[in-house]
Amino acid sequence: MLARVLQDSDVMSGLMFFAIAALVIVVAVLAYRADKQRREALTRFAASLGFSYDRDGGGDFVTNRLHRWFDRGHSKKTRNRIEGSRELAGLDCQVYMGDFHYVTGSGKNQSSHAHSYLLLTLPWRGIPNMEIRTEHLLDKLGDAMGFDDIDFESAEFSRRFMVKSADKRFAYAVIHPRMMEYLMSQDKYGFHIDRANAS
Repeated sequence: MLARVLQDSDVMSGLMFFAIAALVIVVAVLAYRADKQRREALTRFAASLGFSYDRDGGGDFVTNRLHRWFDRGHSKKTRNRIEGSRELAGLDCQVYMGDFHYVTGSGKNQSSHAHSYLLLTLPWRGIPNMEIRTEHLLDKLGDAMGFDDIDFESAEFSRRFMVKSADKRFAYAVIHPRMMEYLMSQDKYGFHIDRANAS
């Protein structure tokens, strides 16, 4: 009887192993197909703009970008990089977009992060620095301690977004009512205008 019970538990363990292995394989195949479809869509998108597409993204791209947005975590890499130029107000504007991956922490506390980015080298000089992003708990604590960001007529927008610039008039010109409406319709959004890193 004991041998029969042991045999049954061995069979169940074997079936459980194969069920888990099959599930892992199915998930991997679905992820591969989704990634392949996204790469194909990005290839078509880049071609429609006359831009280049690099699936691996070029590892040195992140280290060559001076923007502080890429100065986070370790094991940094870009993928699905699209690059080209567009005319903006009669002047050439270099465009870079893709996915940025990095890791924070180590050991059991290690976390992987992935974000999409769009970088434009603006053709104008003398534009003030400006940052806008969704507010975090630390921003709210900073507000309580007197480190204010720029507030707008919309109380909801001011609650949801942190906006900083040395030139408030410039910030009000960029974040007009239609821009506020657009930003509030997005789940997460942020951008920087960084004069120091203009190329």
